[in-house]
Formats: sequence, C-alpha cells, structure tokens
Amino acid sequence: MPRRSCIFSPNLRLRSPRRFEPHSASCRLRAGLVTVSTVLVGYGLVLAAAGPRILTRSRWMDRAPHLAIAMWQAATASVLAAALLVALRGHYAGIGQPLVAMTGLGIAFALCAWTGIHLARGFVGAVRERRLHANMLAPIAYHDPDLGALVVEHDRPLAYCLPGRVRRIVVTSGVIQRLDAEQLAAVLAHERAHLFGRHHLAVTTAEALARAFPFVPLFRTAADEIAHCVELAAADVAARRHDSRVIAAAVLCIAGAPIPRSALGASGQRVARRVRRMLTQHPPLGRIARTGSATVIIGLLAAPGIIAANPAIAATLDRHCPIPL
Repeated sequence: MPRRSCIFSPNLRLRSPRRFEPHSASCRLRAGLVTVSTVLVGYGLVLAAAGPRILTRSRWMDRAPHLAIAMWQAATASVLAAALLVALRGHYAGIGQPLVAMTGLGIAFALCAWTGIHLARGFVGAVRERRLHANMLAPIAYHDPDLGALVVEHDRPLAYCLPGRVRRIVVTSGVIQRLDAEQLAAVLAHERAHLFGRHHLAVTTAEALARAFPFVPLFRTAADEIAHCVELAAADVAARRHDSRVIAAAVLCIAGAPIPRSALGASGQRVARRVRRMLTQHPPLGRIARTGSATVIIGLLAAPGIIAANPAIAATLDRHCPIPL
C-alpha cells in the first residue's frame, strides 16, 4: 500500500503538480461529510440511549454531587451539539444543491429555536411562579430575624427556599415546634446552600430540556438525577457545620411535605436514599477519580466538535503532505 511522507529525499523524483479536479474534490468532501454525519448520529443515539444506564450505575456520583451535575450537563450538551452538527453537516454537504443545503440549515435553526423556546419558557415560568408564591406569602408570613426566614403559621412541618433575585427561606411553625435548635439550624443551612449555590439554574435547565425532548431517555433521567444531586450538594454544605446524623434526623421529620413548584427543599425526592448516604460515611472522592471524571466531562463536551472537524483535519494533513512516495 503506498505511503505518504513529508520527508524530502535526494532519491525522490518530484512529480509534476497534479491538476486540481474540482468535481473530484467536491465528491470527496461530500463523502467525508456524509461519513461524519453518520458517526455523529451514531454517537448521539448511543449516548442518549445508553448514557442514563451507564451514569446511574456509577457509584461515585453520590460521593461527588457537583461533579455528577457537571457530568449530566455535559452529556446532555454533547447530544444537543451532535444533533446540531449533523444538521449543519447536511447544510454543507448540500453545496451545489440548494434544496438540500436549505433543509440542513432549516433543521439546525429549528433545533436551536425549539431548545431556546423551552429554556425561555422554563425560566420565565419559574420566575412567574415564584413571584406569585411570594405574593401569596406576603399577608400570611412574618420575617423572623433570628432565623433569617419567613415563618408561616401551620402545623405541618415544611421548609423550602425560593431562589431568584429576592431570595427567601420559608418555614412553618410546625418545623419550629418539632425540630430542636440544632436540627432547625441544619435545615436552614441546607436551604441557604441551595440559594448560594444557585441550584435552581441547573434544575430548571434540566427540566426544560426534558420537556423539550421527552422522547430522549438521557434528558428525562438527567432532570431527575440533577434534582437529586443538588439535594446531596446542599446536604454536603450543611454537613460542614452540622453533624450528618442531625441533618438526617431533621430531613426525616419533614419528609413527605409537598414543596411548591419552582422551590427547593430538604424534603424533596429520594429522601430514603439521601438519609442512607448521610448515615453511611463514605470517604471523599480521591484525586485520581476526580481527575478521571473531569477528563470524561471534557471529552463529552469536545467529542462532537472533534468528530465534526475530522475532515478538515484530514484535509490539512493531506495539503501539507501532497507528495506520495
């Protein structure tokens, strides 16, 4: 099989420059774009279908919730990028064929518009719901300066936070009566961690993508897992100042209480799993594991671009090594 080399040799007979054949070059470019599109489609389908099963079986995610959130976000972004690049490849592969080129460009625009509309609706809707809930609380709640929270007179134990421009922590009198001082402080620390960590941004984004593409298993699973991971992250922050057993006892006391939409609270989903994690002390994720996880995250974000750029890389190498041996 003939080999190419960029090394000039005295015994090498230089051939006359080959005549550029635009039709042949266009065919090769189009074939390369079709191959890249096929690889991108396969990559996106495998990640969208098998990604949830692989990631949910990863035992390290509960030990490093912030990394887990980044992993789920990178996976969803990678699938979206692969789909967008496939559409753009269809546009460039249709050079000389206006209908094919416009179809690819139209699909890319529709994908961006569909995603953007659902993200905008998700965030605008969340802001509206929080504003309505805050207006509802105004006449029935009072501010407790010692707790730094709004207190609502109600027997049911409930604690949650309303993120946004005006951050609020809301507790009921039932929580104050049932929890001791240390448990109440742990719950308030948990809610403050949600507010300062801006966890609502990750949750709202994941939920919006799940609504935009309900047929994609990765997006549906990511919405549930990210909501779970932000609770773990808030618990880890609270555990820096409070004993994990105290936090677990407080969470069990308020478990099952309904949380308003667009709010975050310690009594959220998967209470049993979170309490079991608090009571079972696991060593933090090691440096090697964290580095490996970060590498996977970077790989997920870069993979669609690398696949799409493969023809350009190959063309650049071919241009710099044009002389066959």
